[in-house]
Amino acid sequence: MSVTNYLTLPRAPWNDRRGTLSPLKAVVLVLLTAPALWYGTAFVLRALGAEPVEALQDQAGRWALRFLFLSLAVTPLRLLWRWNELIKVRRLIGLAALFYALGHFALFLAIQDWVWLKIASEIATRIYLTIGAAALTGLLVLGLTSTDEAVRRLGPARWQSLHRLAYGIALLATVHFFLQTRLDPTEAMVMCGLLGWLLAVRAWRWRGATLDARSALVLAVIMTLATAFGEALFFHLRFGVDLQTLLATNFGVVAGIRPAWWVGGILLPVALVAYARRRPASALGRRRRQSVSIGSLR
Repeated sequence: MSVTNYLTLPRAPWNDRRGTLSPLKAVVLVLLTAPALWYGTAFVLRALGAEPVEALQDQAGRWALRFLFLSLAVTPLRLLWRWNELIKVRRLIGLAALFYALGHFALFLAIQDWVWLKIASEIATRIYLTIGAAALTGLLVLGLTSTDEAVRRLGPARWQSLHRLAYGIALLATVHFFLQTRLDPTEAMVMCGLLGWLLAVRAWRWRGATLDARSALVLAVIMTLATAFGEALFFHLRFGVDLQTLLATNFGVVAGIRPAWWVGGILLPVALVAYARRRPASALGRRRRQSVSIGSLR
């Protein structure tokens, strides 16, 4: 009997289940590796400033969080945009998030000179590091159970229950990121707004409500406003700045593009694309219903 009957070779990440090239997966794979290539090249060329290792670690962590969010957004985008092909790249994006998170952690170890007692002490005594380690552990568990074999062994129901922990991991990762960037929490505030949208969409679907273009628009507006109010409240509590002044700043553009504008600029196009994708589908549905009606009269 052939050895291939016992051994299943791993499928290339740019191929589909049939082993043929998937253009979507190939493009996504290039985009996922682009940040690593960009910052890796900048590191080799000494273009990352006075502390290149710290800069590289920071960027690895940021991209890990971005890709984690993007993996969670695959299902909502698939439903809203009527683009079922997106499900093919969810695992790929999630593994990219794990790859960048491991790189982020490895660079942290290098910064600590691989002194394990010091590393353990830092993680145990600094709350943001403790939270980050918990998020990485959870992400590693999800990565190790992302294979088809794991689905078969756990069963679809238990596997889905386990991988719902991705939302909790995203929350921990966001808190870890926020606690590191308190001096300039702009991007952290943006990520909080986007996480709020992901959790709201999850809760919306959990209630059994239909996720459509209208609900996406409503949730986008709510999270944009929530981000503006959240940032204002943060600076009010931390620095005592007048809340009304902060709100006026957040809804204006004099102080630059505030986090609320970034959140709205990301979420509102999602809803608009959903509206655009809905019209052709509705027209197609009407044509199909008309053809069925005509056929039933014959």
